[in-house]
Amino acid sequence: MRYAQAMSEKQRVTNSVTGIGKQLEKALEGLTDADGDKKINDNLMSASETMAHLAECCAAFCTTAAGGTHDWGTYESGESTLSGNLANWKKERAAAMAVLEASDNPEDLDHAMDYMTIHDAYHVGQLCALRLTLDPDWDAHAIYS
Repeated sequence: MRYAQAMSEKQRVTNSVTGIGKQLEKALEGLTDADGDKKINDNLMSASETMAHLAECCAAFCTTAAGGTHDWGTYESGESTLSGNLANWKKERAAAMAVLEASDNPEDLDHAMDYMTIHDAYHVGQLCALRLTLDPDWDAHAIYS
């Protein structure tokens, strides 16, 4: 069924944030904590580092939506494993989604796209490259629902 009515801009952003979150989870599905620290090269983050970084982006969104300025690089997840960083990201992502859903500020929509969609898509690509490096038979199309 096609859209019965046009979606609001807020619903499109919320759907985008939700969709890219699912792609991140699919890209990580099947990785172990031992895999979480592996890197393609020294210039890219590991899967565990990526999820800690993306949790910071969610926290930054919340800070920005509250009128503050995020101090990049000061966020500490308190986690050291992929599973821990993934769980922490889910917690931060849920908090950010609650802020987004409660907001009527158009700037929050822009920041949600920046912090939790466009930026996350960049990292989905990196995680897929990592997955294919670790397992050349991994189906990269698995990230799509």
